[in-house]
Amino acid sequence: GIKPILESIIVVDQDFSPRARRYALYEILAASEFLARRNNFDQLHAFIQEEAYLKMLIRAGFSKTRGIAVVRNI
Repeated sequence: GIKPILESIIVVDQDFSPRARRYALYEILAASEFLARRNNFDQLHAFIQEEAYLKMLIRAGFSKTRGIAVVRNI
């Protein structure tokens, strides 16, 4: 079968201070969690490119997954 997903694409503006970016990240995580719960989803996934965000997300309650994310350019 097919399972629906709820997706947020977050682009970080590096022109802002690290504190402002961290605050914005926590705000969007709260909004994403609200929407996920409201629509009966029980997980949030994050695909990141920078180690700093991995540490931040782990502090926010994320954990590493068993799988490996892959992409196919077309």
